[in-house]
Amino acid sequence: MAFICPEDLIADRLGQYACHPASMMSRLDQAIAVWENLSDTVDLDYLDKQICRQAPGLSLEWLEQEALKARRHTP
Repeated sequence: MAFICPEDLIADRLGQYACHPASMMSRLDQAIAVWENLSDTVDLDYLDKQICRQAPGLSLEWLEQEALKARRHTP
């Protein structure tokens, strides 16, 4: 059985979101959910590189900001 590492999963979801932000909000939500649940176990340097590679214009800092925004809007 093979598993995808969380860094690659997050970057993949952000890449999909970056291509079509209006129609891919669920991909951003998925990336944030993985980030919030596994952020203490990820390789931050690798994650940032993967985000920049798969979602040009986005970054780990951007993801962290979006996660904070999502938390503020969650009841």
